[in-house]
Amino acid sequence: MTHYSPFFCYMKQSAGFTLIEMLITVAIIALIATTVVVSTEAIFDTEIRDESSKLASTIQYLYGRAVLDGSTIRLSINIDEKKYWADGSTDPIFIEFQDEDDDANDDVEELDDELDDPDIIKPIVPSFSKITSDIIKSHTLPDSLHVRDIWVEHMRSAVEKGIVHIYFSPSGYVENSVINLEEDSGVVYSLKVMPLTGFVDIMDEYRGFDE
Repeated sequence: MTHYSPFFCYMKQSAGFTLIEMLITVAIIALIATTVVVSTEAIFDTEIRDESSKLASTIQYLYGRAVLDGSTIRLSINIDEKKYWADGSTDPIFIEFQDEDDDANDDVEELDDELDDPDIIKPIVPSFSKITSDIIKSHTLPDSLHVRDIWVEHMRSAVEKGIVHIYFSPSGYVENSVINLEEDSGVVYSLKVMPLTGFVDIMDEYRGFDE
């Protein structure tokens, strides 16, 4: 006569799954898989939110610093290399406004050629030096993010390549501008800069000057 230990008896009786047990198991696996996907998307959304907040803080700091230092500051954004930094100058600044019929991206490429042309009368180019501090440092965006385009007051239309400058005046004015950051999955966050306050409005959608 065969005898079984209580544990073995339980295992023996529990061998195999009922239909209900299988359905519950499949449901749990599906729930776990869905949670992993949602968590992965949340990580990327958190990354673009964090980068938007960091850039917004930089803009607000530069607005205040330009007033306190009595100098002109510009936020320089290299769209192609996905990085930005701040420059400052105490020289007089003359900003050339682009005509509405011009293409902003063509202007970025042609600017260097114009500065080298001896037949063009132009103002003295101000001297800018990079601002370095514990708060403001050159920053590169993560691999999963890029600058989709930038709308800035003196360019009139969106710029999608090259280096774009946003100017901060010591009188308490920053150029009206919109910076659109995009994640590789297509998620877009826009930062709209308020000229008279330096406040930055962040929204999870694409915006231009008319929005």
